[in-house]
Amino acid sequence: MKIRDTATGQELLDLSGHTSTVNSVAFSPDDRYIATSSGDSAAKVWDANTGKQLLSLTGHTDRVTDVSFSPDGTHLVTAGADGTVRVYLLKIDELIALARSRLTRSLTTAECRQYLHMEQCPAEP
Repeated sequence: MKIRDTATGQELLDLSGHTSTVNSVAFSPDDRYIATSSGDSAAKVWDANTGKQLLSLTGHTDRVTDVSFSPDGTHLVTAGADGTVRVYLLKIDELIALARSRLTRSLTTAECRQYLHMEQCPAEP
């Protein structure tokens, strides 16, 4: 998906990452993040300034048809063609801190994908 300046047509961001059609786009209330939903059964959260993918949110078993931020920007809601609605907490730093406080080892890549919805684990502090 590409974000373009409507006045000039200049490409501002290239949000590459979905493997199917993007169905819905939402900007966070503070305009710092962009969320997308797709036919690949995932929603993604992007940095609106750099276009860097921050999160890949999975769980739906069919295409994700809609995505929306909560008014305070702390949650993301997705709706899927599988008949489910999912609510994701976006305060990732808090989730990471909680996970680290309860583990006596580093998170595995599989755990980061499953519980933090991140392709790679964040760097240790």
